[in-house]
Amino acid sequence: FLNQVAMERNSQLLVDPNTPSTPLMRLKMQEDAKQLKEEMINQMPADVWEKCKKYADKEDDNKEEWKGQRYRSGKGGLTSQWKQTIQTNFNVDWIETIRTCVLLLLFGYFGGQNSFSKQLMYWGAPLSILI
Repeated sequence: FLNQVAMERNSQLLVDPNTPSTPLMRLKMQEDAKQLKEEMINQMPADVWEKCKKYADKEDDNKEEWKGQRYRSGKGGLTSQWKQTIQTNFNVDWIETIRTCVLLLLFGYFGGQNSFSKQLMYWGAPLSILI
């Protein structure tokens, strides 16, 4: 019911962007959602309301949830979670990374003034992939 109230508020803002907003808007929207729920219960027969509630409770058994901004599904094991974590956390721009790696190798081979600077550039090439 809170989603319906929020959609109503968004439509009001689309019609008139200068609609006044207060710091207590969230509380007012929650109260409006409770009032909307009570109105729905009063308009609907009790047996229909129970069937709807029962159906909504069945849908909650699939272990899907929102945690912050991340969506979690109960599907998949350790391997798929591991792959997803790597893909998310190590989202590498391969074109830029390969270019940097090759440049560090070339600078290390041709441009190193002493052995320390050569070693530093050689070690920087594979580290550019991790960073």
